[in-house]
Amino acid sequence: MVASLLQSGDVSGYRRWMTSAVRTGPALAAGIAAFVLLNLATALWLPGWTYVPVNIAAAAMLVAGARITGSTAESLGLSGASLGRGIRLGLITGAAALAVVAIGALVPLTRTMFEDSRAADIGGAGLAYQMLVRIPIGTALFEELAFRGVLLDQGRRLLGRTGGTALAAILFGLWHILPARSVTTGNEAAGSIPDALVLAGAVAATALAGWAFTILRDRSGSLAEPVIVHAALNTSAFMAAWLVVG
Repeated sequence: MVASLLQSGDVSGYRRWMTSAVRTGPALAAGIAAFVLLNLATALWLPGWTYVPVNIAAAAMLVAGARITGSTAESLGLSGASLGRGIRLGLITGAAALAVVAIGALVPLTRTMFEDSRAADIGGAGLAYQMLVRIPIGTALFEELAFRGVLLDQGRRLLGRTGGTALAAILFGLWHILPARSVTTGNEAAGSIPDALVLAGAVAATALAGWAFTILRDRSGSLAEPVIVHAALNTSAFMAAWLVVG
């Protein structure tokens, strides 16, 4: 981005970028450091019941910090003008995601992917909490606000559209390293694969998913679409695991 501005001789554009970088760069670095700490805390140190309130508080602070450094409601995907479109497209794409997961859980070849022992001992109340609170609010809403909202916007302001998109997707993949560690113990099929390959696959798959969620966010102009689709994928996958191992 900087090279293209200098090569084009756009001095005023370069000055605007420098002004934005001075404001955005430190905020982006601080945000990434906070993500590392939050990731470690929720995965290793904090009790499970704190997952939702801690993530929601973190999301609120990230959005507030982004607004202070120049992000707008529109650039964060939070504009009311695009909310309706985001919800409509999210419901359509989310329904398609549900169908894909349902087919995967029914087909014998892929059914083993849902044989996760972590869902075996969860009763009705635990299932309702996962489906209605932890996954849609603590995971989908938080991660979309963080990665397709704050980090994507700040990354694009600092690195340009392509660079910012890549940064947010890569960080989203790395965010899932610690959660992916439990896959090898909870899923018999994954347990037969070396841990390093499972972790590498999880990072690659979630980075790709992050890129796909960014496409949805850009298409609708709203975080509502990726939030709905993200929640649909995760809740349906958890329900499928609960039914398969139950």
